[in-house]
Amino acid sequence: MVLRAELQDFYINIIFFISIWIIADKTPKRKLFALRAALCFVVFCVVRYVIFHVCIAALPQPARRWTQMIGFALLMGMATGTTLVCYECDVWTALFCGSTSYLMQNICQRLYSIFTRLFFTQSNNLLYSLVMIGVMALVLGVLFFLIKKLSLGKIVVDNKYLLAIVLLIIATAVVLDLISLWAVTLGARAMRFCVWVYSIVISSLIFALLLSLVSGRRTRMERDAIKSILREEREQYRFEKSMIDKVNIACHDLKHQISRENGGMSDELKEKLRDVVDGYDSRFDTGNTALDVILTRKNFRCKESGIELTCAVNGESLSFMSEVDVYSLFGNILDNAIEASEKLDDREKRVVSLSLEKRDYFIYVHAENYFSGKISFSGGLPRTTKSDGGLHGYGIKSIRMLVDKYGGSTKIDTKEDRFMLDLMFPV
Repeated sequence: MVLRAELQDFYINIIFFISIWIIADKTPKRKLFALRAALCFVVFCVVRYVIFHVCIAALPQPARRWTQMIGFALLMGMATGTTLVCYECDVWTALFCGSTSYLMQNICQRLYSIFTRLFFTQSNNLLYSLVMIGVMALVLGVLFFLIKKLSLGKIVVDNKYLLAIVLLIIATAVVLDLISLWAVTLGARAMRFCVWVYSIVISSLIFALLLSLVSGRRTRMERDAIKSILREEREQYRFEKSMIDKVNIACHDLKHQISRENGGMSDELKEKLRDVVDGYDSRFDTGNTALDVILTRKNFRCKESGIELTCAVNGESLSFMSEVDVYSLFGNILDNAIEASEKLDDREKRVVSLSLEKRDYFIYVHAENYFSGKISFSGGLPRTTKSDGGLHGYGIKSIRMLVDKYGGSTKIDTKEDRFMLDLMFPV
């Protein structure tokens, strides 16, 4: 006696959803996440039942086996759709989560089939349920351990062609699995066991390949960005911190000298010197040294270009980031905003605003500025308006790279002539 097909499908549906939850743990959840997930689970169960136990079951036996491939494709599509509905991610990330969840349910189902056929030839639904639950706990526990061990953070698929190949391999495995069902009808039961083992192995290998899509991206990011870019910016940060400290000390001393000067300097000259000194004596005290340095530096540039820089930031909340990453991240944010503002003819629109606050378990960064012309997007990033394509969108790409490193999300939007950048980090 085997576990009823409807009950077995219910367990498999649970595997789909728990797998997605484990994989997308660091991906920002949409509003009303619990309600969305519950509704998706109900829809998933109903659609699966209708497809396999109503529509396909009503077909003749030969056609039933081949139409199952359509059903499996729909399961993959529903898992992908569930990810899009519940998480703030793109289609490629949703495909990654859907593919991985499909592989996890396939491994669980094949392990369950092997254990029940070999060790529990005659039993009841309760024992078979316990076997299924045990297999689920084992497979999902390994998945959870691997995801935590690799510290993947937010899933970002960098190689879409490789993911397409993985999807093709999954489709091939499904076809071979259905062919094995046909072979069983001819008495080749030994082949069935071999195919089950093959299915487990191939699913495990594909899962490892999927993990390489994101873990390899993290490795490249650390090698290319940290070694080449951040090493240079680390030295630049130290130099600028030292220079700004010296300038601020000199301005402080010069202020006192101007105040003590009695007869050797006219009042008009004193006032001009005070204006110059005040322009450079613009230290920020946000609670984060690297943020203070970059804000002070960019404020100098803003004053020279007639740009108003407004900040409402709590630098202490950035303690989870290294000083160099803070320096690089906010340096790129302000560079892009200032560069766009410098091109404006309307002096009143030369305004750059930056805010940083912590709410609940997230840190939100918002930057906004005016721009002229039109901005087109490619891959979620604005296209560069510069003639040299060698560093195409370098600033924005660097921002997203650093945000991804800490498991955050990046959202870029335009409204009329305003450019808005929103970052969110889990803490």
